[in-house]
Order: sequence, then C-alpha cells, then structure tokens
Amino acid sequence: TRLRPLTNDRPKALVELNGITLLEFTIRRLALFGIDTFYINVHHFADKVESFLKSKNNFGYNIIISDERASLLETGGGIKKVFTEHDLQEDLLVYNTDIISDLDIRQFISNHKASGADASLSVKNRTSSRYLLFDENNDLTGWNHDAKKLYKWRKSPPETYRTLAFSGIHIIGARFAGTFQEDDKFSIIETYLNNEKLIIKGIEHTNNQFVDAGKHETLSAAEALMKVLEIASYE
Repeated sequence: TRLRPLTNDRPKALVELNGITLLEFTIRRLALFGIDTFYINVHHFADKVESFLKSKNNFGYNIIISDERASLLETGGGIKKVFTEHDLQEDLLVYNTDIISDLDIRQFISNHKASGADASLSVKNRTSSRYLLFDENNDLTGWNHDAKKLYKWRKSPPETYRTLAFSGIHIIGARFAGTFQEDDKFSIIETYLNNEKLIIKGIEHTNNQFVDAGKHETLSAAEALMKVLEIASYE
C-alpha cells in the first residue's frame, strides 16, 4: 500500500526502477553470491508474478512458487509454509525484494554458519521506529517500538544492550523448522522473541549501504544504489 498508485495494477515486486523490476534485481543480485534456488511467495497479483517469471524462463534458475493467494501468511507463516510444504532441510535465506543493499551475502552466510545460531538477522545502526535489542554477544534480547515506548524481552532485560534496526535480510537455520509453534499466520519476529531456546544472532552491517525501496520517498535513492551495484557486478 505504501507504493500506490505504482502497485494499483501490479505487486510491489514487479515495480520497475531503472527499467528492471525489484524481483529481477533481487534474483540477479543473489545469484552473484551463488544462490540458484528461490522460493517466491505470492499473494497480490500472484498471476502477474508467475507470468513474469515464465516470460523470463525463470532466469535460468530453480524457482518455486509458494502460493499465498488464499490467505496472506505474514512473515512467519510464509517461512513456515516453505519449510513444511517442501520438506526443506537446508538453511533458508530470507530477503525482501524492496531491500536494496550492498551487503555481501556470501559473507553473511559464512558468519551465520560460524556463529552456530539458529537464525541470524542483518541489523544496522540507523534511525527507525522499531528496533531489535542485542546483548554484548550479539544475542537477540528484545524488541522496542521507540515511538510508543514499548519493550518486549526474550528473557530478563540485560544490564546493557545495543539498539539496532532490522534490515529485512535473515537466515533461518534448518533445525529451526521444527520449532514453529504458531498457527499458519504469524510474524517471524514474534517467533524470535517468544522462543527462548533458540539462538538468535544479530550480524551488523552498519558500514553497508541500505535503502528500503518500499516507499515513494526513497525510490530515487534506491535507483541510485541499484545503478552502483549493477556497475560493480560487472567489475
């Protein structure tokens, strides 16, 4: 809804910047880091996403549609559906198509594996209305809605903590899949906060560029960063 009227006749993933859809840019960007299998959840104008991918021959990659036409499952439900319906036994990188960043995905995956975490969240020191809170070991300890002065803690509040904003890129470990207790429609952040047994790490990328292309006021910045990343990919 934030991108209307651009999304009046198409899903956000098919909005074009610099003559390329956000979906295609995301696929091509991730493919640079060796990713060749994609699960794409569809709901709003789902048929247009399917037609677009077919017209591009899936860009030569293994693309599986996760259909949410009947009911939008939110961030957590969509992830659970992929794990359960496809019996996924591998770690899952979750990447929102409206995120434009120069984050090194290969290094992000490597850091996740080295940490032994059940899930790793990309976080950045930037201004936001909602923050994730981490202790000195980069373990997730809580959540804060700054404007409403609301806090939610996983356990007891630590003596000190860092306040960082979530960047919409995270990795769900394969062993995570069996821990979902929620019904089909739920927020993944709520799962992270409610399950104290999970090891949830924050991986900071404050020095990386990041643009949320999901709103009109940031589209020009997103276009500029996309141009830089496109040029870099050919160097």
